[in-house]
Amino acid sequence: VGYTKLFLRTGQVAALENAKNRMLHGALRIQKNFRGLCTRQEYQGLKKGAMTLQSFIRGEKARVHFDHLVKRWKASVLIQKYARRRIAATMFIDQLKYVVLLQSVMRGCLARKKYKCLKEEKDSKASHRKVIHVRNNVSQARMYHETNGDYPRQPVITELQGRVSKAEAALRDKEEENEMLKQQLDQYEKKWSEYEAKMKSMEEAWKKQLSSLQLSLVAAKKSLTAEDVASRAARTDAAPMHAHYDSEDTSTGTHTPEGTEFKYQNHNSEARVAAPNSDRRINAVNHLAKEFEDRRQVFEDDAGFLVAVKSGQVGSNMNPDDELRKLKDRFATWKKDYKSRLKETKVNLQKVGEEKSRKRWWGKKSSK
Repeated sequence: VGYTKLFLRTGQVAALENAKNRMLHGALRIQKNFRGLCTRQEYQGLKKGAMTLQSFIRGEKARVHFDHLVKRWKASVLIQKYARRRIAATMFIDQLKYVVLLQSVMRGCLARKKYKCLKEEKDSKASHRKVIHVRNNVSQARMYHETNGDYPRQPVITELQGRVSKAEAALRDKEEENEMLKQQLDQYEKKWSEYEAKMKSMEEAWKKQLSSLQLSLVAAKKSLTAEDVASRAARTDAAPMHAHYDSEDTSTGTHTPEGTEFKYQNHNSEARVAAPNSDRRINAVNHLAKEFEDRRQVFEDDAGFLVAVKSGQVGSNMNPDDELRKLKDRFATWKKDYKSRLKETKVNLQKVGEEKSRKRWWGKKSSK
């Protein structure tokens, strides 16, 4: 140790230097962590502010875009409304023009026919009056000349006779034409009566066939309900029988709970299988009945439409005879197909009933 300086040994200097370095590194670490925390907080604040600003800007842009889309949508709806209204108006005006034109043509045709008939009737009446007038004039002239003693000249008489003969010929033609029209009318009335009789016979035949099919459907439904009642009664009778047999088995020997549970599971599974089978049969019969009612309504509507077309109540270009023949063919094919399906349903019901009786007999035998 001197007066102005402190001389230390080598080990003490190193220890002090290490302590100094540790203190400096600790201060640096504290400063680093504090500055990092401040920087992170500042960054989080800036990030939050930027996100808030972005959300407001994007929301405003979305609202503006949505308002623009709403305006465009309203404009498009308005344009479509006016365009569709214009198209509908033009279509209606065109249809109205066509309807008015068709009505005018039909009414003109009917008016011309009526005018022609009235004119022919008027001409026939006028010719008949002329003939009567000429005959009266001729008879009066003859009587006058016979009383006075002077006779007219021969050309006048021949001219009057020619007029009389022409008028009589025209009258005969009109009478013949009227007779032909009456014959045609009688023929049309006869054909119409024959057609009505044929339609009535066809309707009666269809009603008989439909009633027979309906009776067969009712019989199938009754048999199905009887079988369902019998099967349910058999299932209710079979439940105590299984319990009795199980009690006998438990009394005669040793059985595990698993075996008893397995027996009850088999019985429940049979009941579950029987229920869907009965439902399927009921659904099949109901489907056939519904189809029968629908087809009957269709055939009745078609027959009524043909009668209306034949009577002239409904205007149509179709031929009623051809349509009646086609309707007969359709009814025959449907009847054949329906009978075959009804027969198949009956056979399936009989098979299911036989299988049920066989299963019940085999279950009783196995339980014994």
